[in-house]
Amino acid sequence: MRFGVIYPAYGSYSDPSLAAEMAGEAEKRGAEVFLVWDHLLLPMQGGERTLEAYTLLSYLAGKTERIKLGTCVTPIPLRHPPLLAKMISSLDHLSGGRLVVGVGAGWHADEFKIYGQWERAGARVRRTSEAVELMVRMWTEERVNFRGEFYSVEDGILEPKPLQRPHPPLWVGSTGKRMLELALRHGSGWIPAALSPEQYGKLARSLKEGLPPERRDSFVFSLQDWATAQEVGERAEEFGKRGCQVYSVVLPESREEALEVLRELEGLG
Repeated sequence: MRFGVIYPAYGSYSDPSLAAEMAGEAEKRGAEVFLVWDHLLLPMQGGERTLEAYTLLSYLAGKTERIKLGTCVTPIPLRHPPLLAKMISSLDHLSGGRLVVGVGAGWHADEFKIYGQWERAGARVRRTSEAVELMVRMWTEERVNFRGEFYSVEDGILEPKPLQRPHPPLWVGSTGKRMLELALRHGSGWIPAALSPEQYGKLARSLKEGLPPERRDSFVFSLQDWATAQEVGERAEEFGKRGCQVYSVVLPESREEALEVLRELEGLG
């Protein structure tokens, strides 16, 4: 079982030195990936105090050497796709090709109302799908001419292209039908949250069956889970039996408890 670490990046987690310490500890203990929550505002205590995810990842890229870095997950409609594609490409270079991009449609209305534009779920999902299509083209084509329902680009140029080819891995963090279809088209992995092992196994089987045979071995089945140090081993085993390859745990708020979880995760490797 490979394991990952998820860093919430809000409230007390918004301390840069703590983020760097946890990323360093995760790397030292053999974690596959260090993912940060991508939220500008959260509806919980301390949720107004956040670190912008890609800025934080740029900082962590200079503090680590090997571990993959990414988001869990980016609400794609919250940023203009060509700008987001440029940010991702730049960070892929700054990290030496270690970036993983979590893909979601967003869910927190107040966050969108302040920093973007709030729409119904169907529109956000369509926007996300169209944005990913546009970003993939920006990463892989010399010049892009695009006219969609939400976005238009004329003679779009993005240089340098991402270091990872054709582009950084896209891990879709959803269980909705249309978002899973997006994972089948463009995704390199899946990282849902709030699923029981049984629910995870059912959706993972369905997703794997929908993938072309040539992509099944490279597609990463991951998970965003909440577990104490005492629960990590048992929960990882349960999800592993149902197809999870990278078991990723949200770090608890206490530094001591977070280090304890990391020690237990190290034992899974």
